[in-house]
Amino acid sequence: MKKPTDTPAAEKPRPDAPRRKRVHPLGMAIAAVVRPLVGKKGFVDVDILARWSDIVGAEVAANALPLRIAKPRAGSNEGSTLHVRVGASAYAMILQHREPEICARINGYFGFQAVTRLKITLGTLPPPRPIPPPPPPPPPLSDEDAVRISAVADPELREVLAQLGRTMAARKPTREG
Repeated sequence: MKKPTDTPAAEKPRPDAPRRKRVHPLGMAIAAVVRPLVGKKGFVDVDILARWSDIVGAEVAANALPLRIAKPRAGSNEGSTLHVRVGASAYAMILQHREPEICARINGYFGFQAVTRLKITLGTLPPPRPIPPPPPPPPPLSDEDAVRISAVADPELREVLAQLGRTMAARKPTREG
């Protein structure tokens, strides 16, 4: 009987064999890990979850969450059903009214008839992501930089140099102490 650790010499990696050093996109590695997990929920691709707001629009994405895709039974001529959770019963009625439009958007995104109907359930939605505060305005130019820039004759170049000076002043670490 052969032990699991006993492998022929041809299958073992040779210590002197050159290693392939290639950079692989992170998205491909993540997709390879996530695809089996998402596939259990019936999703055709990870994109329907990652690009939900791009596919159905910001308003629908804020009020509805895709849960899974249910494939039809064998022999049935019905299409797949997308199960969607909404946070309010009033929005469930709106979503039901817009069902043909939403299915058309999903199918248009994938390029084939991935979904033919929606099944809407009422439940809690995750809280919306907080909107990050806008970046602070850049600091004004120093008097020395303003004098240097005012000597430039071209108004477009002067504006670009002023913007560059403000950006550099914002990045410059301040020495206090």
